Amino acid sequence: MISRSQWGADESIRCDSPTYNDFIGGATVHHSAGNNDYTKAQSAGIVRSIYAYHAKTLGWCDIGYNALVDKYGQIFEGRSGGITNQVRAAHSGNNEVNTYAMGVAMAGTFETVEPASGMTDAVVPLLAWGFGQMGLQSQGTVQVRQAPDWTS
Repeated sequence: MISRSQWGADESIRCDSPTYNDFIGGATVHHSAGNNDYTKAQSAGIVRSIYAYHAKTLGWCDIGYNALVDKYGQIFEGRSGGITNQVRAAHSGNNEVNTYAMGVAMAGTFETVEPASGMTDAVVPLLAWGFGQMGLQSQGTVQVRQAPDWTS
């Protein structure tokens, strides 16, 4: 895993301390909605850009995800507070469904194309590792309440 210091997180733009959950009940995998055409060397810069956008533009005080994965299978530590801790990430929007979910973002847009195999090959063991850290089974079902309609 590439640590925040290794990918160049500018801690001066982080505007709040991490919030920790009492438990994590699952995971949500997002895509970053960015470009799919990038080199391995550009990945850390993409993570820095996402961090700046989330922290400054959206006002989330930090990057929104617990971890990010590029198309080459590189895993980047996301939100501050410790990857082995139950840090509440901003991807949740504090809604009932995602608040207690580990957030992982795949760098790119996957509405019309499949993620690269290196990416999916890294996401699966990352989730299994994360579930192990949290004492969750990697197979099975979970019941979640329906999120309220935030658009009305």
